Amino acid sequence: MSDEKYENQMELVVPSVPKIDKFIIIITKDIKEDEVKLLKEYGKLILFDDKVYHNLPLSSIDFDYLIMDLRKREDRNYLQQIDYQKIEHIHLISICHSFEKFDEYHQEIGVHNILTKLPDRQAFKADFNRLLLLRKISKPSVTLSCFKSFIRLVKGDWK
Repeated sequence: MSDEKYENQMELVVPSVPKIDKFIIIITKDIKEDEVKLLKEYGKLILFDDKVYHNLPLSSIDFDYLIMDLRKREDRNYLQQIDYQKIEHIHLISICHSFEKFDEYHQEIGVHNILTKLPDRQAFKADFNRLLLLRKISKPSVTLSCFKSFIRLVKGDWK
């Protein structure tokens, strides 16, 4: 009877395999050389080149950070071919000018976060990656809130 009790208490402990996050960084402005160096410090960085990667599926490209420029037609075409739902642990980050934050392409692509610059250097890669995904909280604006409320009232969308 004591053996049965002991068997029920034993559980097979399997070490968990950490998930490997990969980031596709979509840019609409030039990325600075120090930002490129920073990304290289945290992992394997690839600057997308259509002549090299055109016919390769994303799953066969080995990267931690892949930079794609939406200003280039080839990069946009390749990006359209990717089925993000079938690829686990891929995060889309947009780095753009502040006036581009509200452009439609962010929703069309399904980005996870919109930044105007990369986060500062962190002690650990996991902290840096977490900051890439961390959305900033907007400062409340009385003027903007009143304007939005007025528009909702006029449209009959008041809740």
